[in-house]
Amino acid sequence: MGWLAPLSALAILVGALGPDRAAWWTRERAFVIFAVLLLGFHTLVTTFTAGSGFLNSSPAMVPGCLLIVAGALSQVLRRAPVILLAVLLLAAPLAVRAYGETRDVIAARNRMAQPLASVKALIERDAKMPPSEVVIMARIPWELHWSTGYKAIQIPADDLATILEVAKRYRANYLLLPAPRPALEPLYRDEHSDGRFRFVGAVPHASPDLGRYSPLKLFGIR
Repeated sequence: MGWLAPLSALAILVGALGPDRAAWWTRERAFVIFAVLLLGFHTLVTTFTAGSGFLNSSPAMVPGCLLIVAGALSQVLRRAPVILLAVLLLAAPLAVRAYGETRDVIAARNRMAQPLASVKALIERDAKMPPSEVVIMARIPWELHWSTGYKAIQIPADDLATILEVAKRYRANYLLLPAPRPALEPLYRDEHSDGRFRFVGAVPHASPDLGRYSPLKLFGIR
């Protein structure tokens, strides 16, 4: 939120302690409660700064913060056109930043989705079972499921015997590499080094989220 956070805090103090505080609380109570609950949740429950932490959730507060700042400006500037211009000037940097971040996220997702669509095509050509029975073991099961619709499970960070046992337990019939698993590195280097896996095909990619190495390699699990 950058500079909007301290400006919003100042606007909240002005409104909550000002002469019209009763009307202010009536208007802004719901947002203040939401902000306190959000801060409390991330302070007491998700106490980290990335992923699902507060930095990831804070954009949900931006619309409310802008409204509170606009309300505070109306007490100072008075004239509606000037207030509107001030709010637009405050919102413009946020909009530009949001546009850039959204564009980057979409580009990153496309770098993942396009190779995974090719993986799906490989499976469609290879599979002898209905799509509902396809289970893929991979490093990124969530992305794989979202992009292909197939069920997916995480590759255990363990030895090869454990990996195969998990594959058997959850009826996984495909394995997607690369993955940071030492037990599977020989298979990635030489697709025919282990008779328990059948090489299906390879898909080039340029996404760091899909692994450090290219291409993706798909194996059938016998």
